[in-house]
Amino acid sequence: GNPAWKLKEDIVEAFGYHGKQIIEEFDEKNKNKSVDIEYDVKKILDKRWNEKARQCEFYIWWDTALGDEKTWEKESNLYCKDLVAEFEKRRTVKR
Repeated sequence: GNPAWKLKEDIVEAFGYHGKQIIEEFDEKNKNKSVDIEYDVKKILDKRWNEKARQCEFYIWWDTALGDEKTWEKESNLYCKDLVAEFEKRRTVKR
């Protein structure tokens, strides 16, 4: 299912009617806005070259509120330069 709806269900379950009011107010205020959510990176698992996009991508293991998720991300989307450097160092040592 949709993670956003699951989160809303959890809020209503935890806060009852008041939680439902909070969600409705939030939805009304933000109906025309896009929301970017940042997650913590657990670990960088792999790296590849995307020929079509002509850039490096990293396979990221995310730590999200809804559980673990893994996705390929452009290097420019990442704000964890220390983890990228650590990954590159580990890769160099393995070779």
